[in-house]
Amino acid sequence: VAALEDNYMYLLIDENTKQAAAVDPVEPEKVIAAAKEEGVEIRTVLTTHHHFDHSGGNEKIAQLIPGIPVYGGDKRIGAMTNEVTHDTEFKIGSLAVRCLFTPCHTSGHICYHVVDKEDDSSAVFTGYVLADRKS
Repeated sequence: VAALEDNYMYLLIDENTKQAAAVDPVEPEKVIAAAKEEGVEIRTVLTTHHHFDHSGGNEKIAQLIPGIPVYGGDKRIGAMTNEVTHDTEFKIGSLAVRCLFTPCHTSGHICYHVVDKEDDSSAVFTGYVLADRKS
């Protein structure tokens, strides 16, 4: 889902349960609309790092979806309810999520490795992990 002028948010969907996670939802209204269009329910927020263009919508999405868990690896992430570290694991519907601590772009950066064990497909949500400076 396109965000701001030059960024993206992602909607991670478990096709089996129709549960979804919003990844870096800087513009929550847009990602919520995309979820409705797909016929899924956002149940989780995954935040890769604390910079505004990734975490800036967390407080708003927490207001729009009361009680939603917000995952992240840095205390500077707004509305965070679940602080993760390297190898933290949890599920989004039937999808397995493993957190990878990748202190590259920021000192608390987390990548989310997601596996659908039913068909053995996977994806990694990285934020800006390929950048070379810490902030």
